[in-house]
Amino acid sequence: MCSKITDDGITAIAKGCNLEELSLCANRVSDRSLSAIAKNCKDLYRLELSFCYLVSTDGVVEIAEGCRNIKLLNLCLVDMIQDNAIEKLAQFCKLEELNLRGCTHITDNALKALQEHCRHLKVLHLLGCEKVSASTVAILKQRIPHVKIIIW
Repeated sequence: MCSKITDDGITAIAKGCNLEELSLCANRVSDRSLSAIAKNCKDLYRLELSFCYLVSTDGVVEIAEGCRNIKLLNLCLVDMIQDNAIEKLAQFCKLEELNLRGCTHITDNALKALQEHCRHLKVLHLLGCEKVSASTVAILKQRIPHVKIIIW
């Protein structure tokens, strides 16, 4: 794992090539990196951002709007993420796997957007999403019966 990648490095990489998969786990990248990725990597379908503590809702919204082919997104312990980021992802992306483990600001509203727009969702990680109710998880499971929901 390269833990010293910065916004400048990611911006340069994003401008120079059309990435399809990118793992930035535990790096000091921020919304500035996500903005460059959203503008330049339209074919991106897999993005790993776990432990990227400088990433916020704004950056994830840019990814949703710019990288509409995203199928797998890992936001594990990206604690600044709010519902509207997930709502935008649900609206614009083709999500099959979404990891929200430890995203403590996510509520039932995010899950309602997923159940409405993400019929191809296969795996959803919700461990540590304390503001999500069991009843909303149950409704999501009813509406998307094939989804595997990980809450333990």
